[in-house]
Amino acid sequence: EGQDADESRRRIARSMGFLTRWIASKMEDPAEREEKWVKHMRETDAKCDELKKRWNQPTKTHGYWAKDKMQTTFKFSLDPILTNAPGKTQGW
Repeated sequence: EGQDADESRRRIARSMGFLTRWIASKMEDPAEREEKWVKHMRETDAKCDELKKRWNQPTKTHGYWAKDKMQTTFKFSLDPILTNAPGKTQGW
């Protein structure tokens, strides 16, 4: 009876060894996973820095709103006749 138990334990150990090796072969290498993560974080950080630099740039040039084109647009947008907006119109 003792020999049968030992043989049974060996058989289980061999099959567990196979299962353990098979599972380990399907698993990701932790060092490789960490390396991919670090690479991803560095790329993301570089993109964030580039975006922050662009955000610090002015969206309009100096004097943009003072140019004739923008002033004309502003004046016309206030005229109720041209915009069909409610308000006082000229009486002609």
